Amino acid sequence: MVEIKASKPIKQLKRGEKVKIDGRAWEIDFHGILMEHNDGKGGKVPEMVMEIFDPKTDEDGQVRYFEHNLDMSLEFYLLKDDILYVRKNFEKIEW
Repeated sequence: MVEIKASKPIKQLKRGEKVKIDGRAWEIDFHGILMEHNDGKGGKVPEMVMEIFDPKTDEDGQVRYFEHNLDMSLEFYLLKDDILYVRKNFEKIEW
């Protein structure tokens, strides 16, 4: 499980704020709904995404999660070849 060190609820993070993933600083470019999934009960569950970039290397990534299950759903992806997001393992995220 990923260690989370939060200074405020994740849903309050916005463009221009910083997150650290395994000690590496990233800046948020967008934070919103990636897609909605059926919850099996006739409702919808939003999958959230933070589009992030490293201002030093201009590398792009994403943090994806479900707010109702943050601890178990956090995923980190790096953009490769400008078309494909590849999932990467990570141990700690903080903001």
